[in-house]
Formats: sequence, C-alpha cells, structure tokens
Amino acid sequence: MAALCRDAERCSRRSLQITQQCDFCLNQTLLKRLRSEQCLIALRLEQLQMLIAGMDRESVVDPLALNFASEVARRAIVKTRSLAN
Repeated sequence: MAALCRDAERCSRRSLQITQQCDFCLNQTLLKRLRSEQCLIALRLEQLQMLIAGMDRESVVDPLALNFASEVARRAIVKTRSLAN
C-alpha cells in the first residue's frame, strides 16, 4: 500500500513540475514532450486507482490502508487534472 501511495504522490509531484516547466518553456518541441509525459502520468494514476479499486477488501490485511491508498490516488488524479487544465 505504501508503495502505491508513494507512486501516486511521485506522479502528482512530477505533474506539478511539468506544469511549472511549461509555463517558462519557449521551445515547442520540449513543450510537446512535457505535455506528452503529463498525459502518461495521468494514465498511470488512473491505472493505480483501478488497481487499488480492484483489490479485494476481504483479503487485504489492513482495509484502512486500502481506503487511504485509494484516497491518495484520487487526490493525485484531481490535482493532476487541475494542473493540466
């Protein structure tokens, strides 16, 4: 669970970095590459959210940790989407 949360937070932080870099970028090629990476990050976050949602709550040792990981992924997706717009 901790690894999933770290992955979601890492994706969220990278998306923020990309947004900041795009604000100062004049090179169109670099801008396209950064936006492409940001789209891949959004896809990764959605994959993480689906992975967490697909876990069986009965077989998980700590259901509270599963709920927490789900919330971390959800917030990272919301943050990433708001940065991309």
